[in-house]
Amino acid sequence: QSEFGIVDDKLRPAYQTLAVSTRNSEQAQKLFNLSLDISASTGRDLSSVTGALSKAFLGNNTALSKLGIGISKADLKAGKFDEIIAQLTTTFAGSATAAANTFQGSLDKLGVASANVQETLYAA
Repeated sequence: QSEFGIVDDKLRPAYQTLAVSTRNSEQAQKLFNLSLDISASTGRDLSSVTGALSKAFLGNNTALSKLGIGISKADLKAGKFDEIIAQLTTTFAGSATAAANTFQGSLDKLGVASANVQETLYAA
């Protein structure tokens, strides 16, 4: 939350989607980090990105074509999951961190901190 300025209400379901699909926490974390980078770079919401990566993990690479990630439908159809993920990781590496370090990213982090304070105050 505090690193990328994304509320936990969006982070938890996104991670859960990947964890359920992969049934492997290490793989889910790797794909989750990639999802954050793709989301930050493309402007797509985190839920859409994790959904597409989840489908790709399960064998439906065409779901990734809807994200506008710069890989042709033919390459997605012919490509292996690990090769596609490696390409995406190279293409989008560090995008979430870069976005978090912008002025808007700072505002997003402030918004998350404010929401957490409100949760704490109203939970008591």
